[in-house]
Amino acid sequence: MAKLRKILDINKDMLTFAVMMRNIKIIIGVITIVMLTACGGNGDAVSRSEKVPEGMTMLCRVKTTPVKNQSSSDFCWLYAMLATIESEHIELGDSVNLSVDFLCRAVLEERLQRYYLSQGQTPWTARGTCSDALRMLQQYGISHYDSFHSDVNYGVLMRKLQKTADGAIAKGAGLATLQQQTGDILDRERPVHSNDTFFYRHPNMSISQRAKIFAPYDALAGFSGEVKKKEIPYEPKRILDADETWELNRRLNILHELTFNRNTVRINHPTVCVEHFVVCTDPHHDGYGELGQYVMLRGMARKVDPVEQMLWVEDQAVSFNDIYDITDPEGRLFRRRG
Repeated sequence: MAKLRKILDINKDMLTFAVMMRNIKIIIGVITIVMLTACGGNGDAVSRSEKVPEGMTMLCRVKTTPVKNQSSSDFCWLYAMLATIESEHIELGDSVNLSVDFLCRAVLEERLQRYYLSQGQTPWTARGTCSDALRMLQQYGISHYDSFHSDVNYGVLMRKLQKTADGAIAKGAGLATLQQQTGDILDRERPVHSNDTFFYRHPNMSISQRAKIFAPYDALAGFSGEVKKKEIPYEPKRILDADETWELNRRLNILHELTFNRNTVRINHPTVCVEHFVVCTDPHHDGYGELGQYVMLRGMARKVDPVEQMLWVEDQAVSFNDIYDITDPEGRLFRRRG
């Protein structure tokens, strides 16, 4: 009986272990199905049937608009910038399909005019940069791909335009004549919508109207601000001579007496204009930490601290070392007694 009981206990343990393993397999199977379902429902995930180049792993697919055929043209900078803008719109939940041909026409007209005015000395090329594309967008606006698209061979078109410009230069024809001839050539390649569905849904707009619509849109957030920072004129810090230093110290001593405490500030009300140096804080600028600007601070002097070497105007502190000049708008504070 003891042996039989022992055998039964062993069988019972084995049965319990088998049930536990079966439950674990079921749990693992459920988790696997859930994960596969989640991956299959994600539009950005890569399907198992998609072919990936050997040695590479694709984690996700960036949403893009349909591929546009650049062919052998040199307008890659326009294609790249417009594709970037379109992809960013998709990420923001919007969708736009912009016309490269619209901007290509504007580029050709602009550069052909430059080529003519230089008497053929300016290089006749379609190459450019992404910053050029942003400038063209701001100046000429943009059109939808469906409204302005044509399968034109830009290599052949550019040779035609150059030949026309060379002929105008040789004959001494005016710029207006060249522009009319250029327009005739470009209009042959331009898509025409007349009395069709698209024409009635989207009436023709002038270039100024298209530019006005697109102008408020900042294609690259912060780009305009960064460009403006580069245009700030920075200069080295000015060095005061002995006479200028003596005069500046005299005026600081006068302000120290007039702002000795709150009562003296309230009684004297010393209003001053302080021209002081502000160092460049843009780490991307060549003058970072060395060059700067001279700005004018106007207000009532609150305190002169000889220990900390600081002048307080309203609620702003200015270091003595950064002050270039202190003036009195009313002309009564710094007058020398005869």
